[in-house]
Parts: sequence; C-alpha cells; structure tokens
Amino acid sequence: MRRYIRLYIAFARNCFVRELEYRLSFVLRAIGSAAEGILPVAFIALVFRQVQAVAGWTVDQMLLLMGTYTLLEGTLSTLFGANMAEISRYVNRGELDLVLTKPVSSQFYVSTRLVAWEALPRVVLGGAVTAHALRRLGVSVTAESLLAYVALLGAGLAIGYSLWSMSVVWVFWTERLSNAGFVFYTFLELGRLPIQAFQGVARLILTFVLPMAFMTTVPTEALMGLFSFERAATGAGLAAAFLIASSLAWRVGLRSYASASS
Repeated sequence: MRRYIRLYIAFARNCFVRELEYRLSFVLRAIGSAAEGILPVAFIALVFRQVQAVAGWTVDQMLLLMGTYTLLEGTLSTLFGANMAEISRYVNRGELDLVLTKPVSSQFYVSTRLVAWEALPRVVLGGAVTAHALRRLGVSVTAESLLAYVALLGAGLAIGYSLWSMSVVWVFWTERLSNAGFVFYTFLELGRLPIQAFQGVARLILTFVLPMAFMTTVPTEALMGLFSFERAATGAGLAAAFLIASSLAWRVGLRSYASASS
C-alpha cells in the first residue's frame, strides 16, 4: 500500500510540475473549468424564477445538491478524467504493453497516472456552493451528518470511478472506441436532479443499478440531517460491489487485448 501511495504522490507532483511549464495555458484552462461549474448554478437561479420547487426540493436545497454534484464531478475530473481519455490510446497504439511490464497493478497505473489540476477549481467551487447553501438553509451541521456526508461522497466517488472505468473498458473489444467516456458524463449529469424527480423503473435503476442517487442525492440529504445507517451501509455495499465489478471488467478486457507484438 505504501508503494502505491508514494507512486501516486509522484504522479501528482510530476503532473503539477508539467503544468507549471505552461502557466498561462494552465491558468486559462483553470478559469474555463471554473466557468463550467458556475453555469449550472446560474441555471438553477433562472429555473427558480419560474417555479417554487423541483420534485419537492426548494431553491436552497437544489443549490446544496448542485454544490455536492460540482464537488463530486470536479473531483472525478481531477483524479480520473485525463486518465480515462488516455485508455483508448494505450490500447489502440499498443502502449499498454509497457504498462503491463511494470510491477504495479495495470488498472491502478492507467487510472491514476495523470492528475488534471486544471479541474481543481470546480472542487473548490463545489465546496463553496455547498457551504453557501447550508448557510441559506440555516442547517446546523453536526459531526454525525458531516461524517455521513464525507463517507457517502466517498462511496459516490468510488461508484463514479467504477462506472466510468467500465464504460471505457469496452475499447478492448471495439478497438477504436475513443469517446466512450462521454457516455458516462451524459449519465453523470442526471446527478444534478434529486432522485425524487424520477419515477417508477427509472428511479429504481438510478438508485440501485446505476446508483446516481448514492452519488449526489443521498449525500446531500445526509448533510441536511436525513441520515440513516441503512443508507450508509447500502452506499458502502454498492461502492464495494462496483469497485469489484470494475476490477473484473478490466481483467476480462485484458484477456482480449492484442498487444503491439502480437
């Protein structure tokens, strides 16, 4: 475990040093990233000029949900975005051969080698929007609710990573599928809405099959004090199940990989 931690720190440091070589480009991309996070918040303000609530959620509750969504999406983009975009290149050009010779997990390497520091402003923005929404709601955050929020958000990140990984692993069979990650982003945008906005089968799927509810809605509700140990256990179980599924999908995909030397 220590070796992997040291390796990840080295990855993050190297990526940051590389960004500093082209500072103006980095600053411009960071500003663009922050703008991407601001636009959905502005959209909420426009929507609530016409309506009083969305699926029973008030403007301040929706603002809290958007803060959680931005925090989650920004973290996923910072940690995994650039890596997921590179996986198809590894496979298409046979560059995965070199990765497979390294004395570390190939899935860990391809998932963490790049850190997109320019997406970090969205993480900061998400935290700021969340804090602002809490003040507007007048919610007194307890240690229990904060711990539940962090734990459920961590489970949501694990689920998000797993779904993203499994969406791009199809490149092993399709070979030229280079934009599969956009499918995940399209799905991720559903997290801007509370799970209560969906009904019937769609709500069931987005709760347990593709558990968007445990990525945004459930953590947000925990922060508002609507916490239960059953939800926490369900979130942890889903996170573990999806991480195992993503690992299995990667291993199965490797069996179909045609290396550059074959």
